[in-house]
Amino acid sequence: EVLDEFFIGRVGVGENLVSDDWVPADDFHPEDTDEAKDYEKNQFLDLRKPLLKQMWGANFSKSYYLQQVHQPRHLPEPARLFGPSYLEFFTRTKWFVIPTIWLPIATYLGLRSLLQFSGPLPSFTSNPYLPLAALLSLPAHAYVKTGACFLIGNVIWTILE
Repeated sequence: EVLDEFFIGRVGVGENLVSDDWVPADDFHPEDTDEAKDYEKNQFLDLRKPLLKQMWGANFSKSYYLQQVHQPRHLPEPARLFGPSYLEFFTRTKWFVIPTIWLPIATYLGLRSLLQFSGPLPSFTSNPYLPLAALLSLPAHAYVKTGACFLIGNVIWTILE
């Protein structure tokens, strides 16, 4: 934005299929991309083959990559990420599967953190309410320590991402 007044043009800009200010209509339905024609024309990624292996061996520049990934391509099915079907199965997860798996784990680890690993948690089948009853007798500093660890963990995770 600071140098906008000195902007003259762009060198080596290829085809631009969509302008930056384009807004789709409510009844917009994209046309399917012809994978063979798209690959012949752009020499970017062959959408008929697994993408991860192609990206690993790719030799295009960062600017060409950024230009290509911002051009819309529509396929009736998602493009393959991995070659083997047994790996591809794990890339197509419904939204509710992730919380179903991780919420019990996060809850257990949160309880362990609150109890400060002071003793083993009882089996859920023997007395499922005991960990929740123990929460009422915890000192305030246990909640502060757990909250601080949670926030620090989120900051570290964000930086690593």
